[in-house]
Amino acid sequence: MSLEQMRDDQAITALGYAIFQELRKRKKEEDRTKKKAKRAGYLLIAFSICLVTDLFFFQTQRLMSIEQLHLLLSDPLIVLLSLLALLTWFAYQKFQKDADDAEDDFDDLREEAIKRSWEIWAKELDGTARAAAMNYLLEKEDINLYYK
Repeated sequence: MSLEQMRDDQAITALGYAIFQELRKRKKEEDRTKKKAKRAGYLLIAFSICLVTDLFFFQTQRLMSIEQLHLLLSDPLIVLLSLLALLTWFAYQKFQKDADDAEDDFDDLREEAIKRSWEIWAKELDGTARAAAMNYLLEKEDINLYYK
């Protein structure tokens, strides 16, 4: 049973439905920003590995003396990999901050939904609709409303 059906059957209130829709939206945003941060992290690792591999396996002669260090710094591949690693690091920092903010927003709304559960759920004696809705959210949407 979906949330729309539960709303139509009056198992959840209109406020509950609105909160659950917002929870869905924030969960998707959280997942999207975490994927971006993960991809940027993978790119950062790849560029760093390429840079270190080039420095320590292909440029070993230039690392042996201080006089040839300027040749190492003028190598276009080294400069390019360094810039890519640096830019990717900044992107990773931004995406990780965005992911943390999205996670905080989602968790705040989830805690608010748990605190205001008496407003969200329709008045019923046995709690079967509440259990069904919470199970649906946990299994289908990966939203846990059982505890904070």
